[in-house]
Amino acid sequence: MAAAGQDAAVTHESQRHQYPMCGPTVIAAGPPLEPGQRTTSLVTQCLGGTLGYRAICPHVTAAVLSSGDRYLVCTDGLTDPLPTDVLDEVMREHDDGRAVFELWKAAITAGGPDNITLAVVRIGGE
Repeated sequence: MAAAGQDAAVTHESQRHQYPMCGPTVIAAGPPLEPGQRTTSLVTQCLGGTLGYRAICPHVTAAVLSSGDRYLVCTDGLTDPLPTDVLDEVMREHDDGRAVFELWKAAITAGGPDNITLAVVRIGGE
């Protein structure tokens, strides 16, 4: 997930953490990428995927929400082909629905090799 406040840049919620309470096999960090490589096909974490019981430990982050803040919720189908500066620029230049369309279009143009799923969520006032 990436987040952008009213005047904030896009930031990525890091998924490079180890969760020992879930057992030693749950690590959400892959091997270092080669120079110039932005993506990997390695699955670093999933929900379920085993025949037996395994605790699920999703990445959860708490944030203070303010009226007007926008959050970009997306898959790696968007963030793999597009660098953070492009996400930031599009989010700053376009309002909600138009930002979604422009980000999708940019990912397609960049050769997005994966499913491109995204939503912009705006925090409303009372």
